[in-house]
Amino acid sequence: MSTREDAISDAHSAIMQAVREAARIWTSPVSAAKEETALSANTGTDELTILVVDDEPNILEVVSAYLRRELYNVVTATDGEAALKQFTDTSPDLVVLD
Repeated sequence: MSTREDAISDAHSAIMQAVREAARIWTSPVSAAKEETALSANTGTDELTILVVDDEPNILEVVSAYLRRELYNVVTATDGEAALKQFTDTSPDLVVLD
């Protein structure tokens, strides 16, 4: 593997580890009050929504593709203003920023 491929592979591993940990935390037992709040905020699907924000189109594409391959619902933004709009519109479970 080339150095670039190694770097991409390492980034993928780190992102997937973070996503798995976030999913574990999201699905861990919570108090009844927290559970009711979480359920009311849920979009009605079991799929986690992840907002990926990056101003580099290639990175945005690669990260999004890896997450979609793992069957996450992915929304993207290329700058802060778009990220805030996506965050407000979609209420993601996790935000990945560079």
